[in-house]
Amino acid sequence: MPEDAGKKRYIRKFLQQIQPGEGYVENIWVERDVRLPGKEGEDDTTTTAESLSGNSSISNITELLRDDLKHTFDDRSFTFRFVAAFLGSGKTSLLTYLHELTTTQSNYEKHSVVIQFPLSHLRTVGSSHNFSIKLYCYILGDTFWQLIHNQNLLPDVKEVAKNILEEFDAGSLLNTGTREEIKLNPFRSKFSKFFATSEVNFVELFFDVISQVTKVDPRFTFVYLTDELDSLEKFQQEIEETRVIFRALIKQAAQKFRRSIPLLIYLVGTSDNVSSLIEGDSVLKSLVKKSTINLSLGSDKEFMMIKQEIDERIKGAYKGYKNFNNAWQEIQNIPLRPAKNFREFCQYYSGKVLEIHERYF
Repeated sequence: MPEDAGKKRYIRKFLQQIQPGEGYVENIWVERDVRLPGKEGEDDTTTTAESLSGNSSISNITELLRDDLKHTFDDRSFTFRFVAAFLGSGKTSLLTYLHELTTTQSNYEKHSVVIQFPLSHLRTVGSSHNFSIKLYCYILGDTFWQLIHNQNLLPDVKEVAKNILEEFDAGSLLNTGTREEIKLNPFRSKFSKFFATSEVNFVELFFDVISQVTKVDPRFTFVYLTDELDSLEKFQQEIEETRVIFRALIKQAAQKFRRSIPLLIYLVGTSDNVSSLIEGDSVLKSLVKKSTINLSLGSDKEFMMIKQEIDERIKGAYKGYKNFNNAWQEIQNIPLRPAKNFREFCQYYSGKVLEIHERYF
């Protein structure tokens, strides 16, 4: 069978995507079991979480994430989650998978703003303003950008966003002086410069945007997926400001709106950093007591599912090629050493398969 250079590039890219052990790789999502916290047999290979909607039939991560989406998009209820995990256990993969679930469903995609970002980005923002102002401006700036530029949204949604900016005399943020629309990064910068010195109440503005948009599109939902809490670990002032911001947002949603607001927020970090953030504030702790997803390091069963996905991809691509039998035998003979977490297993196994792939194909 003639060998296909395009196929080789595709498989090579597939293995190289898996090899770092980070992020979400399409079509290789491994379903992970979920148990209720405190059940017998719980250890660091067990993912635990409670349904916020009261659904008692949840057994895996996808069901849990879909339940959170239904709770917010369909039931119009506030959803807040901490995702607490050890390094290398798939925190960012989970967040990106949730983003994928949200933006690939047409009934959600056309009626939502979905913003995913790492907190580490804010430490690179060239500004003298404090961290909380940077965070609010980043969230709100990206929200306005999507409301105005996402062509899938209703025209009325765009008009609401423009009108709110006009109310603050911030309509100039949309004007580049040319026929071209301003791009995201310049808009972020202009938005931050304007609102950082405007003495606006950011919490009130945030919830006002939600209220006004949902008046013109009652199906609309706001989703914020926040990664890399760990990047602030050595910066106690930033940690405290982050705690204050999320406490204020959660408290407002819980008390003023009685959780009847289409808003979903995920905040992701290592177990120690999430625990420290919660335990350092009794009010925050009382507001989020059932909201944490404790993500496991991974189990042998889950690692074998990754192995099977990789093996099947190789078999499907090269079975019938003249070197397939030799390559396949070597792949099956790869020694499976114990792995501490998903990242370590992905780095080891996909790396070994990639070596064999390059040698034979």
